Amino acid sequence: MYFTFKGFVITYFYVPLQKISDMNELNKTLKEEAINLGLCKQWTNMWNKNFSEQELINLFFEGIDFCISNRWPSAKFIKENFSVDTLRQNNVLVDDKWSLINPVYAALIGNSECTIRYNGRVSGRVYVMEGVSVKILANNRSFVIVHSFGKTNIECKASDSATIKIIHHWMKSEVKKNGFVTELEELDYLRC
Repeated sequence: MYFTFKGFVITYFYVPLQKISDMNELNKTLKEEAINLGLCKQWTNMWNKNFSEQELINLFFEGIDFCISNRWPSAKFIKENFSVDTLRQNNVLVDDKWSLINPVYAALIGNSECTIRYNGRVSGRVYVMEGVSVKILANNRSFVIVHSFGKTNIECKASDSATIKIIHHWMKSEVKKNGFVTELEELDYLRC
């Protein structure tokens, strides 16, 4: 939209206030819930501004241990408040069917089905939540750690000197494996 003011053309961009207030409300809701779940003082103090959708996803991965141990935020909450495109761009799948290639981090939540391919000298960390079905194919010296939480369906194939380590946290999942794939229980992993 353009306006003319004394011979100057002024470009006017309309930014819907509802979206901004939604982000304000989203930040407020998430922060309050996190504090009620026991968010530490350092993170509480850091959360002194309203984060964008992208920044909130970055925080999710930085504090993934807190999020997973509290099963927070829920799959329903994420689906209602984050765009599918932004989630997919950041390797977060919630009740989704999608494929990923060489993600450094990936979080699979809800009833997601996913094939993840790693190729070359890359490493990745995959967080698989209850209800997820995932197939991981690793080749050419890639190294992948899979954190499995709850009852999941995991199929792994490692070839050409690739390594996949699966760490079961809450209960052992159903795993089909081929190649250099090892499974550890949470307590075994902590002893390494």
